[in-house]
Amino acid sequence: AVEFAHSHPLASLAGNLLIANAGGVLTAVALGTPLIAPFGNAINTLTAVFFWWVVYFGPGDLFFNLYKVKPLQIALMGVREMRRCKKILDTVTAAAAVANGSWIVLVLVGALGGCSGKFIQATEESMRKHSADVSRSEFLQISFVTKASLMIATVFALVKSDVIPLSVPQLSSSAAPF
Repeated sequence: AVEFAHSHPLASLAGNLLIANAGGVLTAVALGTPLIAPFGNAINTLTAVFFWWVVYFGPGDLFFNLYKVKPLQIALMGVREMRRCKKILDTVTAAAAVANGSWIVLVLVGALGGCSGKFIQATEESMRKHSADVSRSEFLQISFVTKASLMIATVFALVKSDVIPLSVPQLSSSAAPF
């Protein structure tokens, strides 16, 4: 991936931005909203561009050496999982505005918001490598991230439907450890 990023930086950046915003893009497709809307959040887009630059063009593998420090690695993993929970909650909320009363839609769209990078990544890799290898497809081999996203989206959908009486902060703090 590093060689590809150095030889085709714009294609690499576009692929990484698509993976970083995959939840919003696939949710927009599922809900019939504009596809460009997920890229409208300047902070998320600039954060993705910054981390793309640090990983592929950063000086002397500084990011990888910092990431090897266990406390920093654990903190970044915690931030990643909290962001995943926020994405799931946001997509369940967006689906609730479009599809009232349909729990299946809420759960599937919510799970898609939480683990959509896994779906997009296989497609992006096959396009980059010019192959049609579908053996690593998330549809064929469901990962733990997808299973956890389905479970968290189910709980969020039940809370949005007032079946489980929890507030959003209580729910988010209990869902993040998964």
